[in-house]
Amino acid sequence: MPIDKGNRNTLMAMLAIGLFVVFDIAGLSLNYLLSWRLEQQAVGINLAGRQRMLSQRMVKALLQIDNARRTGDPVKAYYDELKLSFDLFDTTLRGFDVGHETKGGAGEVMFLSPVAEPKARQVVAEAATLWKDYRSKVLSLLEAGENSDDATLQAALTEAKLRNLKLLGLMNTLTTELEMLTQQEAQRIRVYQGLALGLALLCCVLAFVLFRRRDAEIMEARQRATEAARADSDYVSGLVTHATESLQKAETLSTLAHQFFTALAPALGIGCASYYKVDDSGTVLEACGHYAQSGELSIPQRIALDEGLMGECAQAREIRMIVDPPGDYIKAMRVESGLMSASPRAIVLLPVVGNGVLLGMIEMALLQLLDARHETVLKMLLPLLAMRMEFIARLSRNETTS
Repeated sequence: MPIDKGNRNTLMAMLAIGLFVVFDIAGLSLNYLLSWRLEQQAVGINLAGRQRMLSQRMVKALLQIDNARRTGDPVKAYYDELKLSFDLFDTTLRGFDVGHETKGGAGEVMFLSPVAEPKARQVVAEAATLWKDYRSKVLSLLEAGENSDDATLQAALTEAKLRNLKLLGLMNTLTTELEMLTQQEAQRIRVYQGLALGLALLCCVLAFVLFRRRDAEIMEARQRATEAARADSDYVSGLVTHATESLQKAETLSTLAHQFFTALAPALGIGCASYYKVDDSGTVLEACGHYAQSGELSIPQRIALDEGLMGECAQAREIRMIVDPPGDYIKAMRVESGLMSASPRAIVLLPVVGNGVLLGMIEMALLQLLDARHETVLKMLLPLLAMRMEFIARLSRNETTS
């Protein structure tokens, strides 16, 4: 079934609303994603920044152990400080490199995923290489504990002096790189978010425009329908008025039939027609007039009321129409139809009823189908025909009495 403009605009508007909802949800989802990513990246930046501090705390703890040994002070607290700094730095660096559990800023255990960006990975790889020897020396010192010899301590100090500043620089570079990556990702997500919200706004405006256009088209269609209905009403009124004026001039049934058919023939496309009245017995139809567009028309003068299609129509007291009757219709329906030589597009049977009494029957062969306007015209004219037939009958009785 074809879709008219109003329905098409409605469907397009509903599609635009659906896209508006989709893009709006996408924008909100991107906002959530941005918040989550910033939270995740903030953890990495915080831990990378902590690495800088831990590298200095390890050097400080080593120097404090060396100084305490020279002065004979207790060294246990410095060893504990060194172990804590060492463990945090080591597990965090392994997390940045290959992924590993470590402790967050609040001391909670967490899994740190490895960095993926090429430049950041290069920084982490350099730091892991520097940390390898440095780590082994500090680990040997921690395993020996407070009873370690001076050679082990000096080896750790030597590595710290060689590696510390480079490690500090690499951790600072890693922190800066993670901050830049976070900013770039946040900017990229904001661009996507702005694009999604812009598309949502565009869909909203489009839906509004389409609904306005649909309303305008509906109003236009209603106006056209109103104008068409008014034109049909004027046409029906004009045709009924014209036919009524013609019927008012008729003083005999034959004249009435002639006026009726000639008034309607151009509009209805009447090829031929016959007019019958009910006789005094009420059982037979008697011919009282006919019409032929061209040539002569011979019709039966009497038709029994209880036979065939005309009898059925008379009993039902309703208009009957046979659309596209077969070619042999007239020949096969010799009793029911008086239109023996017609080749109609439609056969129409009209009962003429006055005060509940059947007064006559009209049979018309139309060269075109009967549309709603002409059916209305016939329904309006049938009561007028009945009144005119009754008037003519009274006039005839008066003349006979006189």
